[in-house]
Amino acid sequence: MGDLRAILSHPAALATVAVLAVSIIAVVGYYIAQRLRPATGTGDTNVEDLAANFAEMQREGDITDAELRRIQTVLGESKRPSVEE
Repeated sequence: MGDLRAILSHPAALATVAVLAVSIIAVVGYYIAQRLRPATGTGDTNVEDLAANFAEMQREGDITDAELRRIQTVLGESKRPSVEE
């Protein structure tokens, strides 16, 4: 037990333990955030729902008319099939 205490009193060992602890906390935090955050990359989001959400944001004053028109243009482009040569 005395040897372990001597090893852990060395600054390099303390730094290693601290980095390990921070890494574990970061990984656990990442997995918790993934579980709590709604899935945005799933197929349940479609262009019509997005357009309705942005229109609501515009009505509430969160985005301007010009921003809404630009978003609608981008969403409209995403609905069109891409032409590959």
